Amino acid sequence: MLKAFLFFNTILSFVIGAIIFLTGIGAIAGCAGGLVLLILGGVIAFGAISEFIKFNPPSSDDKKLSDVIDLIKRNGSWSTSY
Repeated sequence: MLKAFLFFNTILSFVIGAIIFLTGIGAIAGCAGGLVLLILGGVIAFGAISEFIKFNPPSSDDKKLSDVIDLIKRNGSWSTSY
């Protein structure tokens, strides 16, 4: 009777240990997958924002541009943008 109890107890502890082990691996894989998706989302968002800024330059009537000094020399003289 004691041998049967120890046998079933060993099987039960093996099953419980396997469930805990697989749950731990699942948690680690889930965290790693979440980090990969987070980084991938950041890269995609950065690329999309960069392309948006590249294809949509600021308008020329921007008030901030009036304070910018134009340092481009055109036809041998310094150009003025105002």
